[in-house]
Amino acid sequence: MEELIMSWDLYTAALKGDVGILSKEQGTGEGAASTRNVGYNEFDKYFLTYTLEERNTILHVAARNGENLNFVVEALKRFPTLIDQKNSKGETAFHISARQGNKDIIEHLVTFYCDIEATAAKNNDTEPVWRVKNSEGDTPLHIAMKRGKIQVVLFLISLDNSLAGSVNNRGETPLHLAAEICTGVGASNNGLIKQSSSGGKLREDILRVIYLLLRKPSFAVLMRDKDGLTPLLKAACCRNCIPFISVLIAYNPQLSEQRDLIGRTILHLMNIEGYKEGKRFLATPEINPLKDEQDFDGDTPIHIAIKNSDFMKVRVLMECSADFTINNSCGISAWDLIHSQEDFAIRMKDETDKAMDGLMERQMYRAAMGGDVQFLSQHDDIYFLSRTKEGNNILHIALGSESMKATNIVIDALKRCPILLCQTNSHGDTPLHLAARLRSLAAQELTISCKDTFQNKLELVVGASFLYSAPWRVKNLEGNTPLHEALRAGNAICARILLLLDDEVASFVNNNKETPLHFYAKYQQIPGPLSAGRDGSLAEIQLPEGGELDLLLTANMSALFSRDMDGLNPLLRAAQRNNFETIRRILDCCPSSAEICDLSGRMFLHLMPLDDKTEVLLESSQIKAQIEARDHEGNTPLHIAIRNRQFKKVKVLLKHGSKDLLDMVNSQGEAPIDLIRLQIQVPHEILELFRDMSQMPQGIYGMPEVEVKENVHILLVIAVLLATITFAAGFTVPGGFNDSGVPILINEGAFKVFLISNAYAMCSSMLALFSLFWFMTGKASEALKLIDLSVFVLQQAFYGTIVAFMTGVYVTISPKALWTAILVCILCSGLILCSFKPLNMLLSRIFSFAHGILHTVAVSAENAGLPYISCLCYALLSGSHLESSTEAK
Repeated sequence: MEELIMSWDLYTAALKGDVGILSKEQGTGEGAASTRNVGYNEFDKYFLTYTLEERNTILHVAARNGENLNFVVEALKRFPTLIDQKNSKGETAFHISARQGNKDIIEHLVTFYCDIEATAAKNNDTEPVWRVKNSEGDTPLHIAMKRGKIQVVLFLISLDNSLAGSVNNRGETPLHLAAEICTGVGASNNGLIKQSSSGGKLREDILRVIYLLLRKPSFAVLMRDKDGLTPLLKAACCRNCIPFISVLIAYNPQLSEQRDLIGRTILHLMNIEGYKEGKRFLATPEINPLKDEQDFDGDTPIHIAIKNSDFMKVRVLMECSADFTINNSCGISAWDLIHSQEDFAIRMKDETDKAMDGLMERQMYRAAMGGDVQFLSQHDDIYFLSRTKEGNNILHIALGSESMKATNIVIDALKRCPILLCQTNSHGDTPLHLAARLRSLAAQELTISCKDTFQNKLELVVGASFLYSAPWRVKNLEGNTPLHEALRAGNAICARILLLLDDEVASFVNNNKETPLHFYAKYQQIPGPLSAGRDGSLAEIQLPEGGELDLLLTANMSALFSRDMDGLNPLLRAAQRNNFETIRRILDCCPSSAEICDLSGRMFLHLMPLDDKTEVLLESSQIKAQIEARDHEGNTPLHIAIRNRQFKKVKVLLKHGSKDLLDMVNSQGEAPIDLIRLQIQVPHEILELFRDMSQMPQGIYGMPEVEVKENVHILLVIAVLLATITFAAGFTVPGGFNDSGVPILINEGAFKVFLISNAYAMCSSMLALFSLFWFMTGKASEALKLIDLSVFVLQQAFYGTIVAFMTGVYVTISPKALWTAILVCILCSGLILCSFKPLNMLLSRIFSFAHGILHTVAVSAENAGLPYISCLCYALLSGSHLESSTEAK
């Protein structure tokens, strides 16, 4: 066997199509191309060897590559017996070329066989090589069909009609295999080829294969494989099988009666992936009767679909009125299967809503936006189910448009396709959610007709009540029902209609545990019972008397005690939003709801921003009792009001509260008076109220405790300036320095006084800075003491600065101008005396008296016609008086 193994050089040459290796010296095989019965010498046998594993000849190896046609031609010319040689799998070069889709090589093999081998085949009574089967019983046509080599398939079918009826070891004809490669093939209802802009040529070729296979041996459509499946049943087991099945049914409608070995029809076996396609398929006369057919176990197609969680198939069968009450051999109906699976309806709706609709075409979108009912009337009802990328259907789009014809779109769409009312977009909103947010006539029309649409039309569809909730009960991604959205948008008409349709929706809570009553309290009172449309007109709707709040309270009084995620009931939410009218109505209806507190222990009065208008709420005993109520941190409403700088509320609480209110401390030991001290720019009226209700402590210098924080910044600036001045004066002494750096006037007594007083002033100002520093970091109870100390040492710093200035001037100029130096000392000494408060007050009175006299003289001189005297007096007065005099002139 050693000499039969193909050499590496020969294998490589055959694989690459190197014809040169065949041009070597030939033996007796030369000229043998005319006959099949030839003799080969030892050298020719070199080319007739086999590969080691699969026993492929050079023709098998070359046939793998479509570019090796020249090699195949030359090899057959020299060694014609290669054409029917088989490898270990029983495959000829025909099989290899069919698998690779090398049509040119196959055509040459056929031509060579017909021209050279036809006589031999006839004489030897053998089948043509294209009919030869491999070890699995596959002809080259089977292999080309499995690999989807459509051009090769078309060639082989046109070459030999009988190939369409050949059967492999699994009992499969080429038509069985065609079912597996027809994924995505489109066919119209009448079975004709359907062209498309993309992939049209491939689609046409595949359909041509199907038609050729159907027309050649007509019995092929009836043949069953080892699983008992005909080509039609085989197709039903594949994905996207509807186009292929439609072609076969159009060819022979009787094929729809075929069943497999356990009695299942094509509707039992097939999956439905597209909603529109499935609806059209079930509507065909040959298929529709199959929806309630039972297999040998008594299962209908709906039984099988539920068991396999084929949600789209269940939905399509449901909407095509399949019978859910038929029992199988175990006595189980389709309804029983549904109820045995938890959340089947929810999962089914979620899955099918995502996949059932295609993207909306541009023309459809424009028609919906523009209210073009005529365009929509030209399409079937299923066309209405298309959606945009955001999941909006035709109703969503029409409601969002500004067109006056949107109402006509809504009416027509609801009439033809009521299921649109229950469809949700990517935000979970149904068209009713959008209508609740709007006040257009189209939105009102949809809201009014939703009950009739759902109850009188949609519920007639078998199983619709199981699959769909009433649209006014549907929640979006935020958990809001249409009633929530209507109350948030202030849509009074929609809110009332929804409450009249189903008052139980008043009990529904969203993701934040908010009831519709929370929304009413949160988004203020809805303005007016009737809302204008976008065209300015009003809908003529007969609604009962009473506001939305009355309807909400009547429908669900328990909502007053329901808390949202923040721990707020509707009354607390209304208090937080200062919704006075809602608060008053709720307190009149249920005063006990005011006793509920939030998660922090804060009650109604903690949250309500009181003022002169809402002060009337304190007339209620339940509310007034909360003035001294504490939250979990011990804060009263007064504590909260001061922290939030709600000074109007502080005023009301101080007016109605007792003096004990000021002494109540929280868990941090803070009383209201302590919090007031920390506030800046407190209204004077509030400070007076605190002084009247309590003996507010004051400093030694008369500074109120509540004003300390405002004045500390002024003291800081003064202390910094004094420290800077005195520090600089210490190094720029009067008289300067000698060459040794010693002050020239160091021996003068006045100079020594200058140094001491300047140092005293600097140290005093620095001490004031330290005191103010400890004030900012210390306790509030120590504030007044630190401020008193700061004022005192700053006063000392002033005195030291004046003395330093006085002595510095004296020691500098006294040697040359003694009397001038004495006068400076007298002025500075007088200034020190006037800094004391009694003398300062006396000077202020004298100034005020002199001011009045000058003003009187100026007015008298002006009246007496003495302008120069008048102007002189006004010049001595302030600038404002001078301006007033000029205006008078």
